[in-house]
Amino acid sequence: MIGDDPFAVSVSEWIDKAKAHADLVLRAIAQDALARVKQLTPVKTGYLRSNWIVTDGTAAVAISGDRSSESNAIIMRLKLGYPCVITNPISYARRIEFGFVGRDSLGRHYNQHGVGMMQQTIADMPKIAQRAVQRV
Repeated sequence: MIGDDPFAVSVSEWIDKAKAHADLVLRAIAQDALARVKQLTPVKTGYLRSNWIVTDGTAAVAISGDRSSESNAIIMRLKLGYPCVITNPISYARRIEFGFVGRDSLGRHYNQHGVGMMQQTIADMPKIAQRAVQRV
């Protein structure tokens, strides 16, 4: 029984602290990754940049305006072992990310190169994680 064994209580407390620290690191990584993808998103009106959101992957994401407070609330609930998804529900986000060659529904021809803001953020994840671990 843990209550009678001081060593078991000590180990149990250490495990609880380690789990709490891991959750803090995960939250810092999510915040930093969200900030990075926003930073890399090109801006004409700010609409695409403002619609990046962190979710737990369980609910559909509606188009809105600035998602910062919503993302922050979700980030504060993140726990290690559960999904953390960064997404953008704006219809043209995919074209900006990957580019587009062809005609649109109005017959206009495009040869647009992708910006790769999410791809670059994914490539930066080891650095993002390392900085988050050092900071927390």
